[in-house]
Amino acid sequence: MRNGVLSSILFTLAVAFGAIGTVHAGDKVVASGTRNPPPEAALASYDRFEMAELAMGKPYAGQPVNDKARDTLAVHLNGQVLPWVLEKNALAAKNEPPRLLRIEPRIDQIKTVSKGARFWAGAMAGKSRVLVKVRLVDAASNALIAEPEFYQHAGAMAGAYSMGAADQGMLERVAQLVVEYLRGNYDAAVGGPTGMPEK
Repeated sequence: MRNGVLSSILFTLAVAFGAIGTVHAGDKVVASGTRNPPPEAALASYDRFEMAELAMGKPYAGQPVNDKARDTLAVHLNGQVLPWVLEKNALAAKNEPPRLLRIEPRIDQIKTVSKGARFWAGAMAGKSRVLVKVRLVDAASNALIAEPEFYQHAGAMAGAYSMGAADQGMLERVAQLVVEYLRGNYDAAVGGPTGMPEK
């Protein structure tokens, strides 16, 4: 009983001090399905690619733990997507002028738990979850070619046992899903997994 009360107090303090990002009423951090539809065209029809800075809007932006997660995810995206961009941009252009595709990632929804909250509240801090959407936009026409979504989570117990490593690993995995979609849809438009587990 005493341990339960203590855990509840620690959990409340973690939320109060911004160590756990809050999910607003009605928010369910989930993908719409397990598969992303294919883009309007194979990405090989473009000659050049550029990636915008990772965006995150309200109500998630401004929460310190979510801002830190955004910065961590941005590092993973730069580490995994930018090498692919540089590789494709080094190829000879097929079109004149070269066709440019903009890659615009944004955190659509997030609930993340800091290492400190994991230390003090453990599994009581709950799951970490993130949903990232990536707009693929034809730069010349501003037409939307695709908007795949990518979901990952870290279980409450996994986060507790790993002292927060599972929460951080979630962000690396979602970046991997993004680059796998780009690679998988380069030669043919086939879609790809969202990362949402099968029910």
